[in-house]
Amino acid sequence: MRCFQGYTLIEILVSLVIVALLASLAIPSYYSYVKVSHRMDAHTTLLNIQVLQEMWMNRTNEYTDDVTNLIGVDTSPEDHYSIRIAYVLAPINNYHCPSMRSPSSSPNKLVYTIMATPKAGGSQVDDTDCTCIYITSTGLKGSNSNRFTANALDCW
Repeated sequence: MRCFQGYTLIEILVSLVIVALLASLAIPSYYSYVKVSHRMDAHTTLLNIQVLQEMWMNRTNEYTDDVTNLIGVDTSPEDHYSIRIAYVLAPINNYHCPSMRSPSSSPNKLVYTIMATPKAGGSQVDDTDCTCIYITSTGLKGSNSNRFTANALDCW
């Protein structure tokens, strides 16, 4: 009677191929989930700033374009997004967020757009599906992406 002392090379290679196949399916799915979950950082921040903007309006009779007046910093709490405010209503065009230096369409400071863009060097830079998430003073929610067929609400 022969006693086996271990696994053959073929058995080990087959098991490695199976593990590699499972990893190749699971890892991209995991990273996609992480990107989508990090968008909640932008959503929460934009909605909080929108509430603070209304409080600012009640005190000063105009909206502010300086995020630091409202939350003290110009980034989201989890540091995935840069936040800015412009006195324009988005979308300016279909592919880019309004520029901070865009011509003011509201010289009386009665409309605004709050924008969240992925921070340079951060994990969300690879999220090309949502290059900019925004909300306006009228409550319009939307996003811009590098995809030409993207729905504005895909990132919300």
